[in-house]
Amino acid sequence: MLPFLTHAGRGLLALGLSISVLSACGEADPENLVIHQPVIAIAPELQDSYQVDRIFVGRAVAQQRSALGFELDGRIEQVLVREGDEVAAGDTLVKLDTRLLQHEKQQLEAELADARAQLKLALSSLERQQSLKEKGYTSAQRIDELAAARQGWLASIESLQVGLAANETRIEKSALKAPYAARVTRRYADSGAVLNAGQAVLEVIFQGAGEAEVGIPQALIASLEAGNYQLSAGAELLDASILSVGSQVELATRTVTVRFAYPRANIRDGSILQLQLPETVNKPGYWLPVSAVTDGIRGLWNVYLLTPDPEPGLYQVSRENVRIHHVMDDQFFVSGEIAGKPVVLDGLHRIVPGQSVRLLSDGSE
Repeated sequence: MLPFLTHAGRGLLALGLSISVLSACGEADPENLVIHQPVIAIAPELQDSYQVDRIFVGRAVAQQRSALGFELDGRIEQVLVREGDEVAAGDTLVKLDTRLLQHEKQQLEAELADARAQLKLALSSLERQQSLKEKGYTSAQRIDELAAARQGWLASIESLQVGLAANETRIEKSALKAPYAARVTRRYADSGAVLNAGQAVLEVIFQGAGEAEVGIPQALIASLEAGNYQLSAGAELLDASILSVGSQVELATRTVTVRFAYPRANIRDGSILQLQLPETVNKPGYWLPVSAVTDGIRGLWNVYLLTPDPEPGLYQVSRENVRIHHVMDDQFFVSGEIAGKPVVLDGLHRIVPGQSVRLLSDGSE
């Protein structure tokens, strides 16, 4: 750096240094000195098809969903669960007031005890009258009356036992139990409410292996195979398998509903899930890196091809239009008249059609 020189002075100094350097190079004429741009090229291979990863949106659905209610009329004594609670199979969820049933049970038990006592008395009387008959002290009619009374008390006992069993069943059904491991999703009534038989009290959904419904275009249904698929719920990935394929096409979406099963996961019913499916597109073309393709005019895309130059070791650059069909990561799938010709890999801004270049590498490394 020479701070005492003006801008013009520094320019003259640089020119002088350049002339000195050229003089030191001997008799070389700088106007005849040609530097050929080195380029890297690749020889793309023709592909019969390419794959596109299609994303389809579905939703998580419960394997089982039940609206639970009582088979009997009654008043709710206690609700033992809240919305969102997880319960095991057989857990008691709601209880009805069973005081009337308990009173009925006590009455039936008392009547049963009385009937058994009357039967015991009838049997004793019958046995005694049969002994007297052998001695001729009683009539056959009296024996028949006692035998009939015995049968009547036997029938009464059986009827009361059936009544007690029915009473115990009603008491048992006054406790609403979980039919399977479930999560409580809705609660329709609270303690003190008077219910009619069959009225829904709770809604529960199955807690276990999950299921999902995904709408898939009819054209892709035939390509589905039994095997493993992957569903995604945000960052969570779920291994899934096909449960069933719908038999009709949805008019609004023109898709067929496919049901998938996946292991138990912390996925809420109704959550959005995504399914990724590869689709094979039967279109011949070539995979090229993004750096090998440049935009042209009128929305066209170009690549630069190399053809042998008359001068040994050199190649001439030509431009060819291509069509981009698919983009994946840092690659384009293109079609065009590029078969059998090296394609310049990068540095396209440094070359122009008709230019002679030197091939530095074939890009295969």
